[in-house]
Amino acid sequence: MGPLMMRFAFLFFALIAGPVFGQITHTETVEHVIRGVSAADLDGDCLVLPDTTAPKVERTTLIVLDGAEGYSILVLAKEPNGKPVRVTESERGGYRAYTTAEAWVTLFCTDFANQKQQLVDIVINEDVEPEPEPDDPDPPTPAPDNVPEDDFGNIGQRVAKWSAGVANRIDYAIAYEAAATRLRSSPSDTVDDVGEKLVADLQAVASFEKYLPAVGVKLNEDIKGRWPLSRGVLADYYTAIAVGFRGGVK
Repeated sequence: MGPLMMRFAFLFFALIAGPVFGQITHTETVEHVIRGVSAADLDGDCLVLPDTTAPKVERTTLIVLDGAEGYSILVLAKEPNGKPVRVTESERGGYRAYTTAEAWVTLFCTDFANQKQQLVDIVINEDVEPEPEPDDPDPPTPAPDNVPEDDFGNIGQRVAKWSAGVANRIDYAIAYEAAATRLRSSPSDTVDDVGEKLVADLQAVASFEKYLPAVGVKLNEDIKGRWPLSRGVLADYYTAIAVGFRGGVK
């Protein structure tokens, strides 16, 4: 993920407020692709491949956006069980998701120049039967006993569990604490200002790439039902997140 895309991701995860313009539409097309082919010929209705080729046929969904010119796009996709879905940018335009299972695809669209933002949520492969749950699933990880309950559905306890395998948790706690402090004590800083600084601080942590899917995506999902938040409540939310990062460190 390049620097621009990482910055873009956290413009959402850091909860920067901004106008939303619902102009982007989308279409989805199911296609089968053959991977691992460097050369091929057609012989009637047959595709002829060299003997050294090891082709792999996959069912994919091509997602094409209309009205997204000038936008930076971040795509996140996962199956209902949380398994991430591979998504690539198609040379034919749009984004190709590689999965035969039902999956949720979210496209974060931002036009930085005109300060426009839009979230596009898509469900693909809805007609596919989900895989059965394992007979003996692993028991849920208990909440750390050193993270108190909070007013945000115990987001601190959830962050502590989500970040269990993420290094540098204290660095993330410090970043969120600093953002909360600026919201409370620096009225000249707008929510956007605070969010941009939080973006930079999070990007600077060495384990950022691990943080993004383990914690960042889940925080984004949590905030969808809470936004908009007042400045003070947002500060409390950041503080609860920071407590979770600190509490998860043994």
